[in-house]
Amino acid sequence: MKRNNVLIELGFEEIPSSYLKPGIDIWVNKLKHLLERNGIEFGKIEGFYTPRRYVVSIKNVSIDDSEKEIEITGPSVEIAKKDGEWSSSALGFVKSQGKELKDLYIVKKGKREVIAIKSIKSKKSLNNIFKEKIKATIESIRFPKMMVWEDSKFKFARPIRWLLVIVDNNIVYDIEIADISSSNFTIGHGILNRSKILVESPEKYFESIKNAYVIIDENDRRKIILESFNKFEKKYNLKIVNDSDLLDEVVGMVEYPVVMIGNFHNQYTELPDRVTATAMKQHQRYFHTIDSNGDIAPYFVVVLNMPLNKENILKNNETILKSKLEDAYFYYTEDLKVPIESRINMKKEIIWHRDLGTVYEKEMRIANLAKILSAKLDLGLSEELIRQISLHLKIDISTNMIRDGKEFTKLEGYMGRIYAEQLGINRNIAEVIEEHMYPRWAGDRLPISDNGALFAICDRLDSLAGYVFKYGIPKGSKDPMGIRRALNGIIDITLERKWNYDIMAIIALAFDNYNQSFNEDDIYNFVIERIKYFAQRENTNYDIINAVAALKLSDIYDIILRARVLHRYRYSKTDEFNDLVVGQKRVANILKNVKIDNRVIIRLFKDEQEKLLYDKSMQIKDEIDYNIKMKNYVEVLNSYFSLRPDIDKFFDEVMVMVDDKTIRGNRLGLMKHIRELFLIFADFSEIIIEGKNEISKK
Repeated sequence: MKRNNVLIELGFEEIPSSYLKPGIDIWVNKLKHLLERNGIEFGKIEGFYTPRRYVVSIKNVSIDDSEKEIEITGPSVEIAKKDGEWSSSALGFVKSQGKELKDLYIVKKGKREVIAIKSIKSKKSLNNIFKEKIKATIESIRFPKMMVWEDSKFKFARPIRWLLVIVDNNIVYDIEIADISSSNFTIGHGILNRSKILVESPEKYFESIKNAYVIIDENDRRKIILESFNKFEKKYNLKIVNDSDLLDEVVGMVEYPVVMIGNFHNQYTELPDRVTATAMKQHQRYFHTIDSNGDIAPYFVVVLNMPLNKENILKNNETILKSKLEDAYFYYTEDLKVPIESRINMKKEIIWHRDLGTVYEKEMRIANLAKILSAKLDLGLSEELIRQISLHLKIDISTNMIRDGKEFTKLEGYMGRIYAEQLGINRNIAEVIEEHMYPRWAGDRLPISDNGALFAICDRLDSLAGYVFKYGIPKGSKDPMGIRRALNGIIDITLERKWNYDIMAIIALAFDNYNQSFNEDDIYNFVIERIKYFAQRENTNYDIINAVAALKLSDIYDIILRARVLHRYRYSKTDEFNDLVVGQKRVANILKNVKIDNRVIIRLFKDEQEKLLYDKSMQIKDEIDYNIKMKNYVEVLNSYFSLRPDIDKFFDEVMVMVDDKTIRGNRLGLMKHIRELFLIFADFSEIIIEGKNEISKK
């Protein structure tokens, strides 16, 4: 079988760096599945990207379009023959295959006999497969924002400008996409080589594109950048701070990386480190540097996209950075001239949200929540300390740096701490100002101190209540007010601190601060939805959370603790766990839609196994109650496991739904007693056991 290499290149106008990697991963997977679905064997498949192109290389692709004889089966003989003659169904079958009745024969298919026919099938050539399906694979690539730019209404992140498909060293023409036809050319670097480059083979493509100033492999571009970093570090005796997110972004912004180092006035190193670093990164995508003491050094590193005029480009970059740092220096020095007391009064005039009051009013609501939650958590905070922290919590919202310095708004909290420390505020209060902003996104750092964690939770609770009151619980994927993110932060902090408290009670207080009521079921379901999101990050299935949530527990940490134990047993003692769940599903099904008022009466037991099950359940109830109180959930599960053999034996030997109404009622009462014993911990009937059928009533 002949094997060859395949290369596909999609050229487009420059795409944002953050879109590139996810997009090429989708395309590679779609092309891989396309080949697999058509029975085409292949070796290594790789995707590459630059800001202006996606490239997929496929090695050792089988080129086999030979004809093969296949057997096609039709309807059963009972349908295909009537009174010994072929029926209309048989006739329709042969006509659909371009055959005649004489070509039919009978074969065994499972337990049935069916009619069949031999047919010659030609395997589609790879060229034809690509002509038919490449457009669909490109259509499947989704981006955060899509655009339409021509009459066919094709959607992509940016306009598509060329398409190159090479199979077996032959160009595949006549593939139409977004008013572009596949051709035999690529285009080099957007500035250094804009001319069309004819391509004859996959191997020659890589040679040609490199000569056209395009480093096609993002890993090679990264290596060039990091090697340049290393040279500059040795030459200037400093450390280039390798921000991995920034490096990923820059790698996606250039096709031919050229690394340069520039400098700025020492005066600007007096700014807080993150201000200087942010001025470099936010708009200019510069890397900042530090000296041997770990302090900001007056140098920056920029990655250019070409080697031409690099000295002039560097001077322009230095000028732009100087302007940004001058702005930051002005904001910083002016901000420090305003006393803290004045800033507290300024917040009374700054609107947090047009419908939800001022920043000062928000701080006072946070103080009310913090006072109650800190008492529940026994953190030992005085009312005066809570008030002082709250008064300073949003101090930097009134500053030039955060209010006017557009690229510095992400430093909210950090700048509050810096200003508070500079103006003589107690360091413990200053730290809370910064810590209460964390986490800002999934996976971000969490507050270090108890006080920081407390105010981070209360700040998010206030935002959650206010936004839900005004806009409702977010539906679908849209959440412009960040309500989900706020609740995610509350959950992350709560679990990290291992805090036990009633989240629903605190949410109720947050709504009370707005003099608003709320739908308790809707909010509870929203909380559980976010807990499921957290649990999935821990690889805990949603049905485990459902089993715990069915008890309407509202202690976040307790819910997760129970779920973790259930998850652990599900995979460490799978068979015993599954049997336990099946038994509880059986109990739940028996009790479904049955009203049971009577308690268990021992003298009504007619079978020895009834008494044994009841006695054993009463023996373990006290230990279950104690271990629930102490949160020894492993011991609780062990108690349930010890009861499982008696439950199984009961179902094997005792009929619950007997004719005698009194006996039946007592046995149903026993089932209710067993179910309630399990419901102390979770509703096991909510857990899904794959491959197990639901248990019917007995």
